[in-house]
Amino acid sequence: MAKPEGLTEDNETQFEDHFCNKLDVNGGFRVRHESKIDTDKELCIYFEDLEEFLESTQRDKLRALKEQFSVQWKEQFKQAFREALAEMPLFMVLKKGVQINELHFDLIYFKPERESNSAQQSLYKRNRYTAIRQWYFGKEVQNKSLDIVLSINGFVVVTIELKNQGTSGDYTKAIEQYLKRDLSLSIFQQPFLHIVCDNDTVKMAAAFGDPPSEKDFRDFNQELVNVPKNDREYPVHYLYDEILLPDSLLNYIKSYLYQGSGKSWIFPRYHQQRATRKVVNEIKKRVQETGELDVRFLVQHSTGSGKSNTIVWMAQNLRDVCVGDKSIFDSIVVLTDRINLDDQISKDFQ
Repeated sequence: MAKPEGLTEDNETQFEDHFCNKLDVNGGFRVRHESKIDTDKELCIYFEDLEEFLESTQRDKLRALKEQFSVQWKEQFKQAFREALAEMPLFMVLKKGVQINELHFDLIYFKPERESNSAQQSLYKRNRYTAIRQWYFGKEVQNKSLDIVLSINGFVVVTIELKNQGTSGDYTKAIEQYLKRDLSLSIFQQPFLHIVCDNDTVKMAAAFGDPPSEKDFRDFNQELVNVPKNDREYPVHYLYDEILLPDSLLNYIKSYLYQGSGKSWIFPRYHQQRATRKVVNEIKKRVQETGELDVRFLVQHSTGSGKSNTIVWMAQNLRDVCVGDKSIFDSIVVLTDRINLDDQISKDFQ
């Protein structure tokens, strides 16, 4: 990639600076250097954010917890969180919350579909988003930190390894780094998305296989070749302009992620969420402007592109979409023209 005009340096640190600045400007992420904050490495929690979130949204319950356990309240919370993680992945724990004796704590609030739900809207706006730079882990001398991790309300949900072509290698070097690490550590088990990225190319892993391999990382590009939107941007700008913004992360947790086989889970590839988003947004726009719903779409796909999951995710998102306070759809019917697709899609819906 040609160096974006106006950038005085062309190295990985500059790329990381730009990446984090865009997360701040576009998504309201607070940017922190891991060396300057206190984080729990075992459970991948930034407790300052978590405590501020609980204080802002569930003050009475947090106060009751502190009265019960005094300075040990964090240990009680950690234990409840460990027990929840033993039963389900992090993204499900975030949706269900944790129970400590008679106290139930919500860990995340989603954007309400209905405009009149002002109470939920207020809680949703109190979610806290932080980009933590150089997250250190383990005791090994080499490859001991991740470039960026993203957290919601203190819980790390995404890890990112950046490379600047020409100085620190390309995305293949980042994949090598992941595979050389101890992937049994919590930082590689709990987050639902792991991204390797150079200036031009993005690949992602939802979870790592046993044994881990480069095949765990799948293409996550906009097109066959990513294109910068202007001469001051990188071709991978869509990560910090779209994919990693707060509303996108919340939507993944709410409407996309689901458990696969074993301890793995399924995360949408770029083209799957793009198809879903375009259809949902166009339908909502049409109903808002005309009050009518008389529209057809053709979604092209290739063999192995994951069309069954695209159908499932589209139905899930359409089920929730509202205009004002009214749901657009009362029911959604899925028709197929092949028996084997019928069976496959039924299993995916289940």
